[in-house]
Formats: sequence, C-alpha cells, structure tokens
Amino acid sequence: MAVNFEKQFVKYSEGFKVIEAYGLTENSCWCTMNSVENRKLGSIGKLMDVCEIAIVDDKGNFLEVEDKNKTGCVDVRTKEGEIVVKGEIIFNKYWNLPEKTSETKKDGWMHTGDLGSMDVEGNVYINGRIKEIIIKGGEKISPKAVDDVFYKHSAVVDAATIGIPDPIYGEEIKTYIVKKSKVIVSEAELIIYAQKFFSEFRSPKYIEFVDEIPKGPSGKLLRRELLQMHLDRSNKP
Repeated sequence: MAVNFEKQFVKYSEGFKVIEAYGLTENSCWCTMNSVENRKLGSIGKLMDVCEIAIVDDKGNFLEVEDKNKTGCVDVRTKEGEIVVKGEIIFNKYWNLPEKTSETKKDGWMHTGDLGSMDVEGNVYINGRIKEIIIKGGEKISPKAVDDVFYKHSAVVDAATIGIPDPIYGEEIKTYIVKKSKVIVSEAELIIYAQKFFSEFRSPKYIEFVDEIPKGPSGKLLRRELLQMHLDRSNKP
C-alpha cells in the first residue's frame, strides 16, 4: 500500500490502523508482519518465526545491509533485489510442473519474483514485481517508485506506470493517471513534477489521463492490461 494512502486511511477512519503483512500462496501463511506497537510505515514488517527471508541479486548472491558511512541510521537498507523465502511453510512442488518448480525453488529458497529490500532492523520493503521492471537503455527502473511519487501530488487519485516499446531505448516510461475531479493539471505539469524526484531519463516521457486503473480482486494494479491497451492502440491502422 502506498504510504500516502495509508496516512489518508488512518486520518479518515477514526483511529483504525493498517497492519501490513506479506505472504504468498506457495508459503501457505504470512512471512512478515508489522506490529501494532512498532509499525514501520511503508514496509511489510519483520520476519515471522515460521520461516527465513532474504534479499538476493540476479546471480543469487545474498545482499546484506551495508552502512558504509557509519551513520547508524535505522533506514539504511540492502541494495534492491529479489525477496526469497525458506522454511517448512514453503510448498513442496507445483503439480505436474517440474520445470516451474525448479525455477522457483533453488537450494531450498523460494524465489518470490518480488523486488524488495531490507533495513538494518529487519523490516522488509516491496518495490514491485521483477517482471514489471522497466529496462530503458539498459537501466532498470521500478514502476512502483514512479507511482509512489505521483501519489504525493495533490491532484492525483491513482497512478500506474509501465514500460512501452521504444525503438531507441527498448522501453520508454509511461504513466497512467486518475486525477481528482474538478482539478486542472496538465500532462506536461506532471512530467515536470516527476523530474523533481528523478532525472529526466528516469522520469515518464508520456502521461495519459484515464477514468480508472485496472486492478485485480485484491486491489493489485494490472499493468499488463494497460500495456495491452497501449499496444492495441498502437497497432490500429
């Protein structure tokens, strides 16, 4: 959940709190959970005692928290990598899918496909899905990071960023925006706004206003549907 959404929920829900947790079908229960007393806003909480959790790079190397400047800051995190989980709660195998099983489970660790990081206190953060990462000119760009910037804008209700085909960079960045009714804001204004947080190269080149963002039953963004919508339009004669 985007941090600003959580803050708004708490503000308007008469004291109710959002307690985020993390789990997958393949691990049968939660792997991490925030505590009621010591929630870390923006994180999915700390490891529960039913499993192990780690962050690995694209070669499978474990990433550690490195406070190179000796700041002692609790927000120092690992580099971004894939979240992997290990323990008795992990599934045995996919039914009749040995290749998928071997791709997902390696040396006892289940590769979740989620991109994330971990801070020095053990709080875990999700930054998106690996398959959704935009690769522009060889650089990896998290669409969720771009979304989160737009959620801070006073005119934006919802946002979803995708990579679209580009003949020069391979992929270019496009963000779909649902804006507040009766609020006037232009595509150009939002592009300039994004460049306050990212370089021009890592900011959206295209903004498109839509009435709603497609989402699944659990509220997850369906970026693939936005990409398909873009491709369908591009292929029209």
